[in-house]
Amino acid sequence: MSQSDAASWLQTGAAPCVVSAASHATCTAAMEAAAALDFRVVCLDLAGVDTKPALLDRLAAALDFPDCFGHNWDALADALGDLSWHRVPGLLLVLGNSARLQYSAPADFNILLEIFEESAAAQDPTGLPFRVLIRPDDA
Repeated sequence: MSQSDAASWLQTGAAPCVVSAASHATCTAAMEAAAALDFRVVCLDLAGVDTKPALLDRLAAALDFPDCFGHNWDALADALGDLSWHRVPGLLLVLGNSARLQYSAPADFNILLEIFEESAAAQDPTGLPFRVLIRPDDA
């Protein structure tokens, strides 16, 4: 993915909203494009995360969710459903080191991806663009 391809993906409502990066170069291009667009880029390291509670804690901290965040799937969907409070033109979430979670809690990881897709779709076309990039664990 070139930087111009990444910029197009970030700005349009085209699916998929969640992409697994093929390489470190793809991650770099997407992050550079996001920065050029003044998007907020959040790099979330999931190293050591192998349970739903740990995942939700890490997400809440990385995305600055309020203290009242409920730490369940519905609360995550609600928190991601309106990202306008971020006060930026868009949000790129880059997940790193997700293999352990994918292996130890595959159902939870799949639910997470579904929530990301649904939340991104809810933002488009009038809301804040929300995209998720899954970095290869060796990147």
